[in-house]
Parts: sequence; C-alpha cells; structure tokens
Amino acid sequence: MRLARITGRVSASIKSGKLTGVRMLVADYVDPEGEILERAVVITDACGAGPGDLVLVAGGSAARVPAETAGVPTDATSVGFVDQLSVGNRNVDLVLPPSPSPPAPPSPRPPAEAPRPPRSNRQRRK
Repeated sequence: MRLARITGRVSASIKSGKLTGVRMLVADYVDPEGEILERAVVITDACGAGPGDLVLVAGGSAARVPAETAGVPTDATSVGFVDQLSVGNRNVDLVLPPSPSPPAPPSPRPPAEAPRPPRSNRQRRK
C-alpha cells in the first residue's frame, strides 16, 4: 500500500461500463513527510475520500478486492483514511500545507451591443 493525498475528483461521461457508479479521484502519492512522489494519479475510491484527505491506496490486483471495486478495471483504490502516522518514535503532522491562493478571476467583459434589426426595403440605400 501507498500513502496518497486526494487532490480532486474525476468525472468521465464515456468510460468502461464497469466504471459506472464508481467514484474516481485524483491523488498525489506522498512520502511520510508529505513530499509528493508522484502527481495526479487517478484512483478509485472505496472509503468515501475527498480532496485533502490522506489515504491508504491498495495497488495492483489488491485494488480490486474491496466490494466497491470488484471487477472494476483499476490498479489503485483508496481503502482507508490515515488518522495518525509515526516514523520511528516521531509523530508526523498530517495537516495540509497552505494551498496557494487561487488565481484572480478574469475581468468582466463589456456588455455586447444589441444586434441591429434588419432594415426594411424602404430603408435600404440605393
């Protein structure tokens, strides 16, 4: 199993029928210190994880063992939440580092001019 921090969700309208109803998430594999080892891995979810959660990820054929993913074409599934983590005799802080501030929204566009009505035959220039 590996540690991963959930960073987002995936939605796919066209997919294998066996993925219908299966939650898919985007995760970064991390080391015990929270350093990212591999970014943006799509995993299936068997524990109700969401963005920001630190989870245990089962890989390979073990990813298809939970009832939620039996027969699903996946090679990585979140199978549990990490509540506490210690390395040696030191507890590791599981708090998320502050995320960068979101980009400023785009400036609003000026209102579009209303289309002119077509001229009648009498108004057309000759």
